[in-house]
Amino acid sequence: MKAVLLDRITEAKDIVLTEVPIPEVRPGWVLVKVKAFGLNHSEKLLRLNEIQAYYIQKPIIPGIECVGEIADPSDSGLAVGQKIVALMGGMGRSFHGSYAEYALLPRRIVFPAESNLPWDALGAVPETYFTAWGSLFECLYLMDKIKKEGLASVTILDYQKEKVARMGAYIYNMYIGNGYCVTFADTHENKSVIQLNVLYPFAVWLNDPQMRSLAAHIATSKNFWQNPAGLYATSGNFPTLGRELMLLNLADQLGKEKASEPTSTAWYPDLQVKTFRSADNRKKGGSNGLFCAFKGGNNGENHNHNDVGSFIVYADGEPLLIDCGAGEYTDKTFSKERYSIWTMQTAYHNAPLVNGYNQTEGKQYGATVVNEEENSLTLELAKAYQEEADINTWQRTVTMDKDEILLTENYSMKSFKASTRLIFMTPVKPDVSTPGRIRLGKHTISYPMGWMNAGMEDVSDKLDPVLKAMWGDHLYRIGIGLNNAKMSGKVTLKIK
Repeated sequence: MKAVLLDRITEAKDIVLTEVPIPEVRPGWVLVKVKAFGLNHSEKLLRLNEIQAYYIQKPIIPGIECVGEIADPSDSGLAVGQKIVALMGGMGRSFHGSYAEYALLPRRIVFPAESNLPWDALGAVPETYFTAWGSLFECLYLMDKIKKEGLASVTILDYQKEKVARMGAYIYNMYIGNGYCVTFADTHENKSVIQLNVLYPFAVWLNDPQMRSLAAHIATSKNFWQNPAGLYATSGNFPTLGRELMLLNLADQLGKEKASEPTSTAWYPDLQVKTFRSADNRKKGGSNGLFCAFKGGNNGENHNHNDVGSFIVYADGEPLLIDCGAGEYTDKTFSKERYSIWTMQTAYHNAPLVNGYNQTEGKQYGATVVNEEENSLTLELAKAYQEEADINTWQRTVTMDKDEILLTENYSMKSFKASTRLIFMTPVKPDVSTPGRIRLGKHTISYPMGWMNAGMEDVSDKLDPVLKAMWGDHLYRIGIGLNNAKMSGKVTLKIK
C-alpha cells in the first residue's frame, strides 16, 4: 500500500509516498480501509519538531484521525465494509496513523458511523466533533446567555444542571494537594493541568464555592497574575480566544476569591473509588496531613491494570504510596501481551499478591462492596483472582482514623501454594531494618510482628522517561509477607 513515512524533520515539500506492506491484523485491533482523513496542526508539529522525541515510534505513519470502512474486523464484533470514524489514542505517534491506504487501529478508538456525507466531507468531522464535545461548558454557557438576552428560548433543566455540577465536582474531588491529582491505571501525568480559562467560568456558572477557591489557588500558586503564559506553556493546553475572553470578563472577580485547596472527600459507587482525608488535611488543606484514595472496580475497565483493591497515599502533599501509571505507550500496550508489562500487573500495585498469584484481566474479575461509611470502605477482593489462587474470602478495609490510615486484611484461603504478600510501591527509599515497622522518610508503616515480615527491592531500573517525569529517578517495591502457616486471619497495618 502507499503511505507517508516520517523518521526525521520533514518540510511539507519533502513529503513523499512510500510502498509499505498492508498491516497484519491482530486481536484487539482492526484493519481499516482509509477513505479520507483530516489534516491537523498537531501533524505539522510532528513533522517539524516532535518527530525527534523519544516517545514517537520511528519510522511513523502520521495522522491522528480517519474515516473509512472495516477491511478486517479481527475479534472486534464489527463487520467487513462497516463505515467507521477513528481518532487519537496514540494514533500517528505510538502506532501508525492515517496517512496511508490502510490503517491498523486499536478497537477502542474506532467508532461505527452512520452518515450520508461524502467521504471527503466526513473526513473533516472526527477531531472537530470531539473538540466541540469537549467544549461542553462553553455550549451550556452560551445557551444560558442567549436565553437571558432573549435571542432564543433554550432551557437547561434543573436535573441536567445537577448532573453537570456533579461532573464539575469530580475535578476537585480527585484533587489531592500541592498540584497532585488521583491517578489510577493508564496515567502519564500526576499533576493538575486544569486551565483557569475553563475552570473559573465553569465555577461561576455552577456557583460552586470549592471550585471557585481552587481556581483562585491555581491563579496564586502558578503566578498567573504576573506570568499567565507560563501556566499554559507548562500544561500543553494552549489558550483559545473564546475561553480567554470569558476569563478576562471575570478577572476582577477571580482576584477577589479566597484561594484554598479542596478539602472534600468523595465516594463514587459506580467506579468503586473513595477518597479520604486526615483531620489535619481537612483542617489545613491538601498539602498537609494524609490523603488516601482506594479503588475497587473490575479488571475489564478501559485502560485497565489488574489493580482491584489498590490504594494510594500522599503525605503532606507528596507521594508516599503510589500507582505507578502506564509508562511509554508501545504496540504491546494495546495488544494481547498487555499484561506482560510490569506496570499492568498486580505485583506492582498496592494490592495483595495471594498465593503468588496476580489478579486476572476481564470484567468478571472484580470487587464487591461489603461496607461503606464516611471514613471507611470494605471491599471483597476474592473474585478479582483466578480460582487457582484458592481464596475463600479476602476483605480489605481502608479506614481514615483521625491522622492515621488503618489497612485491615480479613482473609481465608483454601490452601498454601506460595508466599502471600501485601505489595506497596513507593518513590521514597524504605528502611525495613526494624521488625514491625517500615520507615518512609518521616512516615511509617507498622505491622504486627509474628504474623508478618517485610522486605524491599529497588526497581528503579524499570522506570522509563515518562515514569521518571512523574515520580523521579527512584522506585521501590515493599513486600510484607503473611505467616505461611495461617490460612485465615485478620491483620491491621497502620500508616502514619
